[in-house]
This record gives sequence, C-alpha cells and structure tokens, in this order.
Amino acid sequence: MQSGPFIGRQRELAVLQEFADSDRAELFVLYGRRRVGKTELLQRLCHGRRAVYFLAAQVRDKDNLRAFKSALAEGLGDPLLASLEFPDWTAALSYAAEHARDERLVLVLDEFPYLCEANKSVPSQLQRFWDVRGKKSSLLLILCGSQVSFMEKEVLAERSPLFGRRTGQRRLEPLAPSEALTFFRTWKREQALLAYGIVGGMPAYLGRFDERVTLEENLLREVLRPEGYLFDEVHYLLHTELSNPSTYSSRRSTIISLLW
Repeated sequence: MQSGPFIGRQRELAVLQEFADSDRAELFVLYGRRRVGKTELLQRLCHGRRAVYFLAAQVRDKDNLRAFKSALAEGLGDPLLASLEFPDWTAALSYAAEHARDERLVLVLDEFPYLCEANKSVPSQLQRFWDVRGKKSSLLLILCGSQVSFMEKEVLAERSPLFGRRTGQRRLEPLAPSEALTFFRTWKREQALLAYGIVGGMPAYLGRFDERVTLEENLLREVLRPEGYLFDEVHYLLHTELSNPSTYSSRRSTIISLLW
C-alpha cells in the first residue's frame, strides 16, 4: 500500500499504531479536509499489518457493499467470500468481527460520509454492530471522512447514534512548516518558505511542486493555467463544504483576473 516517501505525520502514525497494538476493541474517528493526507496515513498504518482498507464511493449502497466484500476478500484472503452477499452493513461488519475474534484486524472505512449518503441508516447499523459484536472483538475500526462538518455533527456529536462509542479521535491538520519545508530540500530557504506561504501545509499541494524548476514556473503550471492541478481547487472545495459558495467564488474570480 505504500506509495512514495512519507513526509511528516510521525506522531500521528505513532498514535494510530498504539491503537492498533492495543489488546482491546477500538473505534477511532479520523477526519480532516481533503488533500490533508488522511488516506496516505491510514495506508501506512495498514502496511505490514493484518488489515482491510476500504474506500467508499458515491454509488448505491449495494455497490459499496459489494466493493467492501472485495476489500475483505483481499485483506483476509478468504475465498468463501466469493459466494456470499451481505444484506446490510451489520452483516458485513459482523463478518469482519468474526475474523477478529482472536487476532487483531485493522478495518478502515475511508470516506465514511459516502456510505451514509447512500444509506442513512449506516450510523445506526454501525451502532448496533458495535454494541453487540464489535466491542467484544479484536477490531481496530477506523471511520475516516473528509467532510469535516458531517464527521463532527453526524459521527461525533451527541445526536449521533455513534456518540459515546469512539475510543479515540483526531482531526488531521495541515503539516507544520518544519515538516512541509522538507518537500523542498534543494530550494533556497526563501523560495521554500514562499511556496509554503502560498499552499500551506497540504501534502497533496506541496507534492505537486517540482524542485527541478523555479517556484514561478510551478505557479504558472499548477495554479494559474486552467489545466493546473490547483486552478479549480478552491472552487471544488467550496462546493464540497459550503451550501452556497457563490460569494466566495466571485471573489476567487476577481483575484485570478488580477493575477493574470
């Protein structure tokens, strides 16, 4: 599951490893804005462990269930899964718990809000599963999401069916400057600081900058031309997090025109 150098996040990884090495059932909630590095962190945790990593999609509930079954088959190496169909998430998660009776299993549900979007009863099903089976197993169940407001209101808040079940949580923040600057080992300090000042500590953004060319060339390629990775990023993020992003979008257009 590893993909390239892993910069920063050593403390966060150590905490997750502590939960993974625990001798009791754990339900951990990890969330944070898109591009902040949640998936890379979780894949690092799963590497070398008995683990099932599942990335949900914005599809029908039954399609996510089938994809989850495939992830279970791959992670557990269980050929019997090919002949099974899970009727709901309680059954699917119970199957995973059955394989974690005596041996730790790390189970990651990434982009958890997508599961709830397709099936509003998923939090209640997960609550029932955890209360009956999950907390008696050797599971480390990790719920991960990029929709910060959803994770805080629908997973962690008191009104959520899952309230009081989590045994740990972390909102993943952008990298600190000391970590972010390690993306630019060959640049002069001033140029590296300027790059950090422009894109902040977001690993996905920092990783787009190419040290072989100047900062100005990177900005022209990634930010200021329509084909660039970051050209429409603000627009995309506003539409995923805000119900009415029109005011912010108009200000963005004004700024872009001034830069040009």
